[in-house]
Amino acid sequence: MFKWYWRFFTKDSSLWSRVIKAIYGDSGGLERNTFATYTSCWSNIVKEVTSLDEKGLNLCNAICFKLGNGEKARFWEDRWLDGMLFKTLFPRLYALELCKDCTVASKICDYTFDSSFRRPPRGGVEQEQFMALLSLVKDIQLVPMEDRWSWSLSSSGEFSVSSVRRLIDDKTLPDATQKTRWVRLVPIKINVHAWKVKSNSLPTRFNISRRGILIDSLKCGTCDMGVETVNHLFFSCTLVRNLVDLIVRWWNVTRVDIDSYSDWVLWIQNLRLPIKNKRMLEGVFYMSDWIKNPSLIPL
Repeated sequence: MFKWYWRFFTKDSSLWSRVIKAIYGDSGGLERNTFATYTSCWSNIVKEVTSLDEKGLNLCNAICFKLGNGEKARFWEDRWLDGMLFKTLFPRLYALELCKDCTVASKICDYTFDSSFRRPPRGGVEQEQFMALLSLVKDIQLVPMEDRWSWSLSSSGEFSVSSVRRLIDDKTLPDATQKTRWVRLVPIKINVHAWKVKSNSLPTRFNISRRGILIDSLKCGTCDMGVETVNHLFFSCTLVRNLVDLIVRWWNVTRVDIDSYSDWVLWIQNLRLPIKNKRMLEGVFYMSDWIKNPSLIPL
C-alpha cells in the first residue's frame, strides 16, 4: 500500500497525485485530522502508514530529496541532507524562521542564513543550533539539475516493496541467534514443525493461555507433571525422555539431559558422527517430534 504513498509525493503530474490533491488539498490531508469521520482508499493507506509509525516504523523518513539546484526541496520541511529533517533537528531556529516553506536554493544563496529570521539567534541553545546548522550546510554545492525524490532504503534510490518488507521483517520478527536447521531427508511440513518448536510458535496450553484464552489446566496432557510449554512437551516430558532413550540406544550415541532446543542442537553438533549421519539423526528426531504430538496444529 505504501507505494501509493510514495507515488503521491514523488509523481506530482500523475493522475493519482492530482486526484488526491483535488480532494484533500496539496498536502493530501496529512497535516490535519482529515480522516477522522469517514474512510476512503487514501485514508486507509494513510492510517496504515500511521499504524506502522506507532510501532516504530516511520517509512516516511526514507523519502528524501536528492539535491540538484535546490529549487524544489524545502530547506526546513523536507529531508534533503543525509535523511535529516532540519525543522526537527533545529527546533529553536525553525521557530525563528518567518518563511518556513523556503527552498534550499533560496536559503543557500542567503549567506547570512538569519535574514529570514524574526530576530537574530541569541546565545545559549539558539546560538549552538545556528553554528551547528552552518557547519552542516557550508559545503553544500548546488548543481544545474532538478531535485528529485529518492528512496533511502534502496541503493538505486527507487522505491521497492521488497525494501519495505525487509524493514518490517527486521523490526517485527524475532532475532535468530541460530540459523534455521533444514533437513532435506524429511518432508517440508516436518521441517516447518521443527522450526516452530525452535521459535516457540506452537499452540501449547501455556502459549494459548498467554493469548487470554481460558483453558481448564496448563498441565501437560501426556504426563500431567508439568506446565505444557514447548520445552516441556518436546524435551522434558516423560514420554519424550523414554523415546529419546530408545533413539540413542538405536543409534549408539551418548545420552545427555536436554531441556531446550538450543541444548539439543549443541548435543547434535558435538556428536562424533559423520555429517550425513548427523543429518539423518536430526531427521529422526524431527519425525519423532511430529508423530508424538499430532494434535498440535502450527499457528
